[in-house]
Amino acid sequence: MHGKSLFLLTPMGILILLVVFAMASHNTLVDKDEQVREARTRVAVTLQRRADLIPSIVSASKVYVNTEDELFDAIDNARKKIGSNDKSTRIEGHKELESAISQFLIMKDAHPELKYDTDVKKLINELEGTESRLFVVRQDYNRVASSYNHMVRRFPISIIANLSGFKPVELIEFDDSLENRPKSD
Repeated sequence: MHGKSLFLLTPMGILILLVVFAMASHNTLVDKDEQVREARTRVAVTLQRRADLIPSIVSASKVYVNTEDELFDAIDNARKKIGSNDKSTRIEGHKELESAISQFLIMKDAHPELKYDTDVKKLINELEGTESRLFVVRQDYNRVASSYNHMVRRFPISIIANLSGFKPVELIEFDDSLENRPKSD
């Protein structure tokens, strides 16, 4: 009788361990998924802050610079694309806005009177600070997303991930070229 109960307890113990492992893995995946969502939200909020600063800078700058209408139109068009429901259009809008910001900062150097206007200077400092924050939150997102992606693809957790519908997420690609990065004085 003692051998028979040991025979029944061993498979039952293994089954219990498998269930506990599956539950713990699923909960860890849920935690990682939430971290990715939070990081993605921080990126979106920072991108929105940057997009919201642009009209203020443009308005303050137009007083001094009325020959740069193409640049201001490019900024306006980029902001419209950012508001799109289509993901690829939004990404294109953010890239265009990044390029326009770089052009604006170059234009600022060509118009010294902009450097001395306190409103413009304050707004440009805010924009440069936002660009720095954006770089940091993008790095944070990629770190969190990479950790999540590694977990989703590692065996045996990948089995739980597939059964639960967890999929790898895209990383944010950086355009780290110097000509696209806004520079401060």
